[in-house]
Amino acid sequence: MLDILQKQYNSDILKLGLAMRGHHYADYWRKHDWFKDFKQFPIEVKYTIKLRRLGMEMH
Repeated sequence: MLDILQKQYNSDILKLGLAMRGHHYADYWRKHDWFKDFKQFPIEVKYTIKLRRLGMEMH
């Protein structure tokens, strides 16, 4: 999904740019133009799954 939004539509609907701007303003935003660079920006998704109460049934 992210690859299609990024490469095909060049659309940041998840507001990743706002999150980056909040954390990396001096590093990134003064040197780059997010609207132009978003298409080539490497995005890596990591997630953690936690199973709770394994084997419990609800009646």
